[in-house]
Amino acid sequence: MNFRIERVMVTFHSNWLEGCEAGKEESKNATLLRPLLIAVLGAADAPEVVVSATTLFDRHYEAVMLCDMCDADGCGAVTVCVDVFLVHLRVAVYSTCVRHAGDGVYERLLNLHERATMHDERVRILHCVGCTGQSALAKRVIGLAFSDLVRKQDRLFPLMSLSSGSAIGRRAVWREIQRRIDTLMEDLAATSIVSHVISTGCKGFC
Repeated sequence: MNFRIERVMVTFHSNWLEGCEAGKEESKNATLLRPLLIAVLGAADAPEVVVSATTLFDRHYEAVMLCDMCDADGCGAVTVCVDVFLVHLRVAVYSTCVRHAGDGVYERLLNLHERATMHDERVRILHCVGCTGQSALAKRVIGLAFSDLVRKQDRLFPLMSLSSGSAIGRRAVWREIQRRIDTLMEDLAATSIVSHVISTGCKGFC
């Protein structure tokens, strides 16, 4: 497995220059594959990708927090905040950083969620906050999911990312489902959402 990761890493950095960031004459295929490879290699603990993603996220966060003319959605990024990175990379970078940094990145993602004006960006962040294998952070994510900060129809995003991200996250979600079984329909707003959350929590055991 490590050999395969190393081979992909060589291609990732030699062919695509900065790894997490696009080259000047990049093909469309490279642009489409980059977020997938960042996510896969980040989940596999490839050190160079983790470092690159962390650096990209740090720059992005500082730019959003300090720049008056842009927000977490990247408004004004081209002309004002050059460190606000492209939308199609955000899920891969956010999830990689949460997986390896924990509470610090989680808090900053909450700040970005609060700052975001576009619902799509809020959903991207909710998709990523559950990418953790830490028990304490998993509890915080569940608390966030069922709080007033998250719309009922959006609660499936952090819950599903927890279930698919780690065994610890899956157990935490399953315990919460059992605890809320009598009110789950009301808590998640729709039968289809309840079905998605439960089925994701039950996948992969065989």
